[in-house]
Amino acid sequence: MQTSDDGYMIAGTQGIAINYINLLTMKTDSMGIEQWHTFTGSGNEWVQIRIAQLNDTVFYTAGNSNAFTGNPADRDFLLIKMDNNGDTIWTKNYGSNQNESMFDFKATSDNGLILAGTSAISGQPAFFVKTNLNGDTLWTRTWVGPYSGANNYAIIQTSDGGYLSTGATLYPNPVDSNHYETMFLLKMDSMGIVQWSKFFPHDTVGSTNGYDILQLPDSGYIVIGNKSTYNPQTFLYDWDNYLVRTNSAGDTIWTSVTGGLNSDYFKQGVLTGSNEFVVTGTTLNNPNAPNGDILIQKFSVNSPLVWSRTYGDSSDDQSYNIIQTSDQGYAIIGYSFGTCPGCVYLIKTDSFGCVVPGCQLSIIEEPGNKETEFNIYPNPADDQLTVFCKQTLAADLEIDFTDAFGRQVNLPGKNSAFNGNNSITFNVNNVTPGLYFLKIENKKTRKYFLKKIVIN
Repeated sequence: MQTSDDGYMIAGTQGIAINYINLLTMKTDSMGIEQWHTFTGSGNEWVQIRIAQLNDTVFYTAGNSNAFTGNPADRDFLLIKMDNNGDTIWTKNYGSNQNESMFDFKATSDNGLILAGTSAISGQPAFFVKTNLNGDTLWTRTWVGPYSGANNYAIIQTSDGGYLSTGATLYPNPVDSNHYETMFLLKMDSMGIVQWSKFFPHDTVGSTNGYDILQLPDSGYIVIGNKSTYNPQTFLYDWDNYLVRTNSAGDTIWTSVTGGLNSDYFKQGVLTGSNEFVVTGTTLNNPNAPNGDILIQKFSVNSPLVWSRTYGDSSDDQSYNIIQTSDQGYAIIGYSFGTCPGCVYLIKTDSFGCVVPGCQLSIIEEPGNKETEFNIYPNPADDQLTVFCKQTLAADLEIDFTDAFGRQVNLPGKNSAFNGNNSITFNVNNVTPGLYFLKIENKKTRKYFLKKIVIN
């Protein structure tokens, strides 16, 4: 989270040994330079997930711990109140005599907090705790899906004062009727009473899940998650990024699935205006970083991709959260196993997702106009890639082909002019397998058509 001095407060963990994990709270200045950090722990398993602020001097951080019970099979929700120097004011726990795992918590409009996760009590339900600013419990609620319990990964307070959560629960697939993990939306009123629930099963065979929710100005929602897809080349299920836009009642308006040949994982998002939002996650589709790069993508609420950025080196780099900063840029938090193995990874970008201003990792998408029709095939491509164009201003078209990092890739003949109904076929035998962007630009109007291309 960003603090009032334009610095950042970061919540995480420090692994000491097996089942010995301390809570890490860190404060940086506006340039990401550490000002202080604190560790909290007692030799048991502590996991910290998020930080929230109710005013300039009070912060809350939350996670899970079995320190209160001493029983590895009895982990509770954990809530810590701190001052602005990271010193603990009080610590409280919430749960039963079984494991509870908190995945999200948020500050609420009544100066309290809402905590959300999962319990191992009978039925393994989603578990919710509402507190006041002193951490006193106001109410607890549980919810079990129609066929099983629920993993509850995210919660928001909605504009009507109620709550909306998402995660995954077992639900029958419409194709084979088997039960798969399925994304859900659960709407509750301000007292945690269920108003409705919706489910978003895979359209073929596989699983879906939800990790974050954004409420739109029209009171509809963007649900951010992932969708498993069977890969016939590896005979395995890969994960793709999955977005669902709904109306205020949770009815689907559109869905979007994006990703490459390998897995991609969306984690968190932030609404950046009335018509756009930015999502962060991890991609395994950079051949130079097979263990993962941090992915940042901006979308229109009508679904088209606006831009895409990746950050990291050849090691394992993972993203966990994103915020919009006071200068309209973004801050992304995760970890890296590069030059500093297991270190906190903080990235600050401008409003275009660029660490270096003017980066060209991808380009604004233009789906064409009345004068233009494009067909690009096959996609994914193995040996050849064909671009077909029906264009009245053919001589004014220019083609760019870039990799996921914005580097130009040489395709012989790529700037050959289209003439009427025309096609150009490129030999991609020598192109390194991976994710690419093909941009067709009208040099006069400066409008773009952008297509994501996968080279096998």
